[in-house]
Amino acid sequence: MACLLYSYLMKGALKMKKALFCCIIICTLITGVSAKQENNIEKLKKYGIVNCYDDGNFYPENNITRAEFCKMTAAALGENFSELVAPSEKFADVPVEHWANEYINFCYDKGLVQGVTPVEKIYFVDLDENGNEIGKTEAFFRDDLAELYGTDTNLPKVYFEPDENVTFGDAAKILVCALGYEEVAQQRGGYPLGYVTVARERGFVDKSQPAESLLNRENAAEMIYNTLFVAPMIGNYISDEGGDRMEYVIDDSGEGTLYKKFFEKFDK
Repeated sequence: MACLLYSYLMKGALKMKKALFCCIIICTLITGVSAKQENNIEKLKKYGIVNCYDDGNFYPENNITRAEFCKMTAAALGENFSELVAPSEKFADVPVEHWANEYINFCYDKGLVQGVTPVEKIYFVDLDENGNEIGKTEAFFRDDLAELYGTDTNLPKVYFEPDENVTFGDAAKILVCALGYEEVAQQRGGYPLGYVTVARERGFVDKSQPAESLLNRENAAEMIYNTLFVAPMIGNYISDEGGDRMEYVIDDSGEGTLYKKFFEKFDK
């Protein structure tokens, strides 16, 4: 009788261990990130920068879309969207009722993102005093197109492609520009490698990744979290005997980081 009871208890304990082991494996697969990264994602959730899907899962391996990354970026910049102007249709594929309309418009107005047109390229043609073509300047922003076409109503449709996936190079450009390092990135070669170089040097990213590779939600969260602690670059307008110019300096005081300005209060 004692032997049978011992055998029964041992089998029960073994089943319990198996069940516990399976639970651990399942939870790990759902989380899919390191303990450190999981902790950082939880902080970003607390700060209101990232969200889980409706089923409560974060799905770190899912690729992140342009619309989703605009939302994360805008929230990381501490924008209070209850005070934003009414939604507007800046892009043909982002109507006013689109869930990310305000986030995309915010990033566009800040010069962090741009749209695409159905045509391959649109240029301003630079002419000399005799009317001869001496160069071309590519038009990027809608204001440029308005100048080129005369009135907003005559503009070709501009698309944002909100559901397209973000590349590592795209994300680096957005965040580098957000913290004022665009001038430095252009000096380092421009898009995409100049922005990727600056992102690595200044600590926006922890590890190397090809500029053309797609960004997943885990990578995006890592970049956004690191960005909160990067010292911004500040442009100061200088006017003296040397002429008018912008002088750029890094604010290493520690007081200008996004974390210090907007999110430190959540951890107190």
